[in-house]
Parts: sequence; structure tokens; C-alpha cells
Amino acid sequence: MRASFADYYERLHRIVLQLMRAFYKTPHLMRYQGDGGAYQVAEWRNVDLGSTRQVRVRRNTFTTMMPTAKAGLIAEKLQAGMITPQEASRLDRENMSPLLGLTENPHVERVKRQLWLWRQGPSEQQQQMPPAPVGPMMDPNTGQPAVDPNTGQPMMRPPVDPLIQVSSAVFAPVPVDADPAVAVLRYQELGAACADAEMSGFPPGWVQGLFQAAEVARQAAGVVTIAEQQMMAQQQVQQQQQAQAQQQDSERSQSENARSDKKESEAAKQETELQREQIRAGSRTSGMMQP
Repeated sequence: MRASFADYYERLHRIVLQLMRAFYKTPHLMRYQGDGGAYQVAEWRNVDLGSTRQVRVRRNTFTTMMPTAKAGLIAEKLQAGMITPQEASRLDRENMSPLLGLTENPHVERVKRQLWLWRQGPSEQQQQMPPAPVGPMMDPNTGQPAVDPNTGQPMMRPPVDPLIQVSSAVFAPVPVDADPAVAVLRYQELGAACADAEMSGFPPGWVQGLFQAAEVARQAAGVVTIAEQQMMAQQQVQQQQQAQAQQQDSERSQSENARSDKKESEAAKQETELQREQIRAGSRTSGMMQP
């Protein structure tokens, strides 16, 4: 029965779309609630529908399961280790919020609004922006232009794609983004967007801005990659080796100091003994010279 109803539902909406494409020839305003809870207004007409041949029920919907049953299934998957706690929290939040009348997490709504703006893509004017001017690289220690040690010439900054800056401005950070709990939520949404196939049609600079925002969220969330773990382990080994070398140097220095002190002590004893011999010899000589 579920399969038959799905076929009916898809066929019904395919007919509705076909009628709209045939008769909605004048522009219409469409008001809807977009990602992040923001209300949007868009103008569209029949040509904006594109093709109406492929109409499918959205994946992960029409499961015929009650929200409470979905919550139980999420808990089972979490207990079995098939999903992470963060993923379980996201799934359960989307599942139970409409049932309990809960409002969406404001941090999640904010990043969804940012992603919605990012998915609009750059405007034609932004795509025609010239690259940022190339200038000398500055030495952070001295504040002076950095010089190439091989050529002796000032080092120049590589040209920067202006779309990277415009795209990064969409995800402008606020102080609360540094909170690890908030950063985890942002990293989940931004990471999923990075793997989204919809980004394939955007210019590389526009996509790079999203990658940079996701990287900032990852670092704030404390997520460590395998490469970073290996680097940290290598640094720890190097620090241990340096500590052992310093300890060996310290022990060697102490041993040399002890030997030097011992030699000095022996030399002082010999000198003292020599002085005593000289005093005894002087005493014998003075006794022999007395009448």
C-alpha cells in the first residue's frame, strides 16, 4: 500500500507541475520559510521549473514511522555505534522539534542562513572584480618587508581571488563561534555543505571561502585530523629526545664537574701536604742551626 500511495503522490505532483508550466506564464511571487527560519520572497515563472519529468518523494521522508519510533531507532543506532553522538543529536533535533513545538537551536539557524546566502552564489559584478593588488610580504617579527634569502629580493604576496574574501564574508564570525559546543554544530553543517554536490557549479574562489569557514569551525571544535595527530606525536617524540639529550648533557656536565672537583681536591691536598713538608723541613733546619 505504501508503494502504491508513493506512485500516486509522485504522479499527482507531476501533473500539478505540468499544469503550472503550461499556464503560469506571468511572474509570480513565492513566499516561503527558507533555511534558518528566515522568510524568503522569490519571483518565478513557468520556465523556472525546468524539467517536470523526474518527480520523486524526498529521500528519508515518507517512512510511515511516528516521530517517537524514529527517536527510538536513532537511539538504537547510536548505541550500536552506527552513528556519532553529534549526528544523533542533529537527527533527533530535526525529528522531535515539530512534535514538541521546540524552536531550532539559534546557532544552527544562523549557520543555515549563512549557507542559504552562500548557495545563492556570487553576483556577476562580484565575479568581475579584479584580483587584489600584489604587495610585499611583511616579516611578522620585524614588521619590515620580507626578503628572499636566495635572491635578496623582496618577497611578494601571491594574488588573492576576490571571491574568496566575498565568500568568507558570508560566514563572518562572532565571538560565540569560538565556543567548542557552538563550533561543533557549525562544523557539522559546514562540513556537510563541503561535501554537497551543489557546490560544483560555483567558481573555485567561492568554494574556497566555504572551505576556510569549515576549517575555522573544525579548529574551534577541537577536531584533530590524522595528519595533525601524527605531527603532534612526532613533535612529542622530538621533545622527548630533546629532553633526554638535555638530561644526558646535564649528567655529563655534572660528571665532568665532579671529576674536576675531585682533581682540584686532590691537587689541594697535594699542595697542603707539600706545604706541611716544607714547614717540617724548615723546623728541622732551624733546630739544627740553634747552639
